Amino acid sequence: RWLRHLGADWFVTPGLFTSPEMDPQANRRLVEAAIGPDGDLPAMMPNLQGGKHPGGLQDYRSAVGDDDYMLIVAHWVDSHPDGLVAAARLFREAVDALDQRG
Repeated sequence: RWLRHLGADWFVTPGLFTSPEMDPQANRRLVEAAIGPDGDLPAMMPNLQGGKHPGGLQDYRSAVGDDDYMLIVAHWVDSHPDGLVAAARLFREAVDALDQRG
C-alpha cells in the first residue's frame, strides 16, 4: 500500500503470483492493496511476472479481477522451441480467444 501513497502507477507481483505455490488469499490481498479502494488514491496497475504463459490467462484475469494488468512474458516467448514469432503468435491467439469468450 505504501507504493500507492508514494504515487506509484504500477507494481510488479512476485513470480509465484497465481501459481499453485502461492496462496490464492495472498494473491487477493496483494491485488486489493494495489487496486482496491484507498481513499482518493488512484489504483496501481499490476505487472505480473514469473513465467507467465498463454495457458494462464484465465487465472491471471481471475486473480486480478479484470483485464487491466500487464504481463511479463519474455522468458516464455524467448525460450519457445518454435522461436519468437511463433511464440508471439500463440500468445496473441490465446489473448484473442480469451477476449471472444468474455
